Amino acid sequence: MSALLDPRRTMSMVAAALALLLGGADVLAQSTSFVHIGRYNHQFVGRDHLVGTIAIKDHYAVTCSYDALRVIDLDALPSGEGSSDFVSELRGHDVVSIVKLNDEYLYASVRLGGVGIVRIDPVTFAIEWLQTIAEPGVYYEALRVVDHRLWVAAHRFGIRVFDLSNPELPIFVGGLSEGFTDAFAIDVVGDTAYVADGAGGLKIVDVSDPTNMQIVAGEVVRETAIGTAEDVVVVNGNVYVAGGSAGVLYYPGGAIGQRVRYDTPTVAMSLAVAGDYLALGDVGSLELFGIQPDGTLQHLTREGGMHRFLGSTTQLTLRLWHRIAAWGDDRIISANWDAIDVYQIVSDGSIKQPDITASNQRVRFHVDGGQTVVTLQNLGTAPLQIGGVTSSASNFTVTPTGPATIPVGGAIDLTIQYTPGTAGQTLITIASDDPDEGMLPITAFGNTVYIDPGEPAAPFSLPLWIYNHDSMQFEYGTFTLADFAGKVVYFQVYGTWCPACLPVVADLQNSVVAEFEGHPQVVTAIMSQKEQAPVLEEYWDNLYLRAPMIFDLFGATAQFAYAQPPTGLPFSRGFVIGPDQIVVDTIFGANSERVIAEIRSELAKIAIPGDTNLDGTVDGADLGVLLGAWGPCPAESDCLADMNGDGAVDGSDLGMLLSHFGDIAGP
Repeated sequence: MSALLDPRRTMSMVAAALALLLGGADVLAQSTSFVHIGRYNHQFVGRDHLVGTIAIKDHYAVTCSYDALRVIDLDALPSGEGSSDFVSELRGHDVVSIVKLNDEYLYASVRLGGVGIVRIDPVTFAIEWLQTIAEPGVYYEALRVVDHRLWVAAHRFGIRVFDLSNPELPIFVGGLSEGFTDAFAIDVVGDTAYVADGAGGLKIVDVSDPTNMQIVAGEVVRETAIGTAEDVVVVNGNVYVAGGSAGVLYYPGGAIGQRVRYDTPTVAMSLAVAGDYLALGDVGSLELFGIQPDGTLQHLTREGGMHRFLGSTTQLTLRLWHRIAAWGDDRIISANWDAIDVYQIVSDGSIKQPDITASNQRVRFHVDGGQTVVTLQNLGTAPLQIGGVTSSASNFTVTPTGPATIPVGGAIDLTIQYTPGTAGQTLITIASDDPDEGMLPITAFGNTVYIDPGEPAAPFSLPLWIYNHDSMQFEYGTFTLADFAGKVVYFQVYGTWCPACLPVVADLQNSVVAEFEGHPQVVTAIMSQKEQAPVLEEYWDNLYLRAPMIFDLFGATAQFAYAQPPTGLPFSRGFVIGPDQIVVDTIFGANSERVIAEIRSELAKIAIPGDTNLDGTVDGADLGVLLGAWGPCPAESDCLADMNGDGAVDGSDLGMLLSHFGDIAGP
């Protein structure tokens, strides 16, 4: 198996060696790593999706899920398969995030609205839910406690502040709704609050008088905001925002106009500060940055790999980096949906661990069978030992089967072959010495009837909901896919009952939808799966809904035609459908850049002459593109400005553009 190592993939090893020889900041990047030191596993009862955690007294932490609060002993969590043991438990509360006043009093954001006041007994660690405070119809998201005040981000209702002089009886002090788009999170320093305002970007608020708060600076939807602002922290006066598909955003001194962007792999959604480090929960990975003396960030290391389905009760079924927290100055606690993982930050290279990641952990085959390749990489700081690769069904085969050693920065390819037979699904397990990925799962589905790229889109006609932000009312209609033949269609399957999916869908609509909003040749929508109308209306009344919503009440269209098999998540697939009603691409989770590129590729096929920037109109912007491309067309480029196809952008193309000046793509 080791003979299959591709020499080209060892270039990162050479780069690492050069960095060590040259010295400087890159040495820190190469020597800093996450070391996995423990895992708490979810309970196989109820809806125990671990979505939040926070360190409390000594070496203990509190976790929250859609079913329970628990105290866990961080010093008693083994690595490898971890432990399901906990110190205390309180079931029956649907919590999405927690924050602490001190080691005794916590505040919990309830999924369908409100804040719970929670007491942890300082001796026994027993959990007591004292009361819930709520505003009817208002959803609370992230919480922050600063100077005995509880600050709440409340989506379109902006921010709320409560006085905690009596920790068991918070008193409402004031709120500010005007000027916010979709407040996800808040941090407060002195008399200033910094709000991650979803599609509205960063907002800066004067809170010197909590009864009369005022927005003093901020970004604007579609104009200056990018991505989706989902979390915010302030360090030494500098502001850092988890910006969804825009990655991590840095505002030196809080200056809106000096924003610096740091790209991340998927959807940046949760931040934690540990000493001189900034950690990021990026949905599909845990990223670590060093905070430099001038406030800029240096990317140091990452822990990746998204699990989805695994039949064993001793292994992870799903792993999404949801919310993270710091434990001291050098440890990160991460709520990963089916586990709480604890990592230590090691900067001197004294401890090394392998880190396995797979290019795809869910593969699908059509009824006729076939094969696909999955690449395994070692992103860690020590050689990775692969013990073996096995399949649970004989008509799914994998080659090679191991054993093998993958050096740091190296990779190997696994070929998965499906021969139609009795088994329609298998679990492929990859045994390794990665301490938190001991049995990496790949789920393979065969004989599937779900729509794949290159196949005709399944026709459907479903209710369409459009939210009018001026009247704050829904407008109703019908979405019939066949009506949009000749246009490019994109929609994403989603379920409101999956709050962990909210940042993913919010980011997709705030990037993809914003890119093509109003485009005469592009149709975008969200397909809401299996939700009752009253819940759906209240839910989206709280959140910033930019895309029209296709209302699939019973989930039949979403599940049986357009979604993954039942073990998938509701946001598991987005669909790009070409003007010929053929599925161009199906995309798991969030990949805004890929979706935008696919849509633009399809638009290029139907662009009206002269529309060189593919916005559906021929105007001055197209003239600028043409003049900028003047001269021979590079062979590797589409070169839309070359309208007559002669291989160059010249006067004849300019003439064609001017002859179409003012044209608008037809309906």
